[in-house]
Amino acid sequence: DIERAWQALKDASRPRIHVFLATSDIHLKYKLRISRQQCLEQARDAVRLAKSLCQDVEFSPEDATRTDLEFLLQIVQAVVEAGATTVNIPDTVGYSMPAEFGELIQTIRQRVPGIEKVTISAHCHNDLGLAVANSLSAVAAGARQVECTINGIGERAGNASLEEIVMAARVRPDRYVYKTEVVSEQLFPASQMLSEITGVPVQPNKAIIGRNAFAHEAGIHQDGMLKNPLTYEIMTPRSVGVPDSTLVLGKHSGRHALNLRCEQLGFQFERRELDEIYRKFVVLADKIKHVEDHHLMELIRQTHGGRRIPPAPVADLPLAIAAAAGSGRDYPQKPLSFPLPAPGAKALGTWSMRHD
Repeated sequence: DIERAWQALKDASRPRIHVFLATSDIHLKYKLRISRQQCLEQARDAVRLAKSLCQDVEFSPEDATRTDLEFLLQIVQAVVEAGATTVNIPDTVGYSMPAEFGELIQTIRQRVPGIEKVTISAHCHNDLGLAVANSLSAVAAGARQVECTINGIGERAGNASLEEIVMAARVRPDRYVYKTEVVSEQLFPASQMLSEITGVPVQPNKAIIGRNAFAHEAGIHQDGMLKNPLTYEIMTPRSVGVPDSTLVLGKHSGRHALNLRCEQLGFQFERRELDEIYRKFVVLADKIKHVEDHHLMELIRQTHGGRRIPPAPVADLPLAIAAAAGSGRDYPQKPLSFPLPAPGAKALGTWSMRHD
């Protein structure tokens, strides 16, 4: 397999051979049916063979987080001595806790001779929903490569989500002062492309790239968003490739958002008129799935009237608004433009992440 891998890679600009072998007792006994000594010899010999063909060799002790610590350290030392340039520590079944995984990375750094000459990598699965947290813990402990996937796709519950790791470090540079090469503005387009290819949609509440990641329905949230988006968004939508934030006009929306939407439709109301429209709007939103503009127009006609005003130019409206009864439901594909006062705050800086 190693020789065939090299035949496929030898003309690549940056070839790397990745060798892996399970090291936990449960895998050795039931899957591989070999002893620890045999495992050690196979790992060392495989890396030596790979190194004779390719200068860049990565080794992964599969199921590392359930492997006896002393044996894991022996394996890592053996492959480093055999020429591995990257040692990847997999949490293959998503078993580890963040503090525990960070301690494991630290222990490897402290106790394996020659480890300072290689790159330590983390490969985390999401069986307990901790893949991203474990990956970030590994980075904090000294790992300098993270194996992750767009949309967090992967075996069983998936792998660490690339977009979440990228933006966690970008939003919190005070905790993660590392430079990478991922263009964060391409995160959402890449996510959409992957969904189209796989046929697997992204869950609406998925962090960073889910449909609801920048959607706001609660009245208090909408009021804050209209005054300054940073009140309820720790990153700008465009920093991850999402065109704009979305205000969802539903039963939880407040008068502020409703009033501005009415103005966008060309109507202006006194407080009492708006109150009457708002009461009818809440009743309607509680009954139907989508509250479209024609529904709002009907509510306006049912009141004692309004004064038409010129609608604001669409090109000048940076915030999008969609009408729906609940934040977990399907929204219109092309939400209507909606005015947003300029917050006067600086946009978050660009941050990117490299993953080989």
